[in-house]
Amino acid sequence: MPRLPRVEFDHAFYHITTRGNNRQNIFREEQDFRRFLFELMRVVREYDWRCYAYCLMTNHYHLTLQTIEPNLSVGIRTLHTRYSIYFRNKYPYTGNLFEKRYDASSVHDDAYVLESIRYDLLNPVRAGIVEHPKDWSWSSYRETAGLEEPSGWMDNEWVRSMFDDHTTPAKRFIEFIDMGIE
Repeated sequence: MPRLPRVEFDHAFYHITTRGNNRQNIFREEQDFRRFLFELMRVVREYDWRCYAYCLMTNHYHLTLQTIEPNLSVGIRTLHTRYSIYFRNKYPYTGNLFEKRYDASSVHDDAYVLESIRYDLLNPVRAGIVEHPKDWSWSSYRETAGLEEPSGWMDNEWVRSMFDDHTTPAKRFIEFIDMGIE
């Protein structure tokens, strides 16, 4: 029996996660992380998404984003297809690269969007890989915190605007993420 299509809406917020098939690594070296981010940037621009956070781990990834049109399924399919072609051309690999259909949780309010972003960015800390998210190269933390130049495709301004209380929004963002470490 075929899977039911996902219900998608205009201007919907989502927390996305996908794992490698059999929990195998989908990123084996730095070039793989960079290629996935390149493909993610292309999809964000092509499908007019707003990407608020990402975190790439070796065998899975997390995204928090907003779709302006109901095009999440086609966009994720495009992302996975492009990255899978790259991966199969680089490594001797057969079968599905990704374990199953991606998980997408609909995010309904600003507070939950912020919690989703914090969850994404603290993934390498919770996994014991780094002590602080600023030390993980494969997430959007450093850019949103103002520690790196803007990439041009992430929507850091919206995230920072959630912390605009007459102090430095980037500083408040850092404090918010740090509260999740404790």
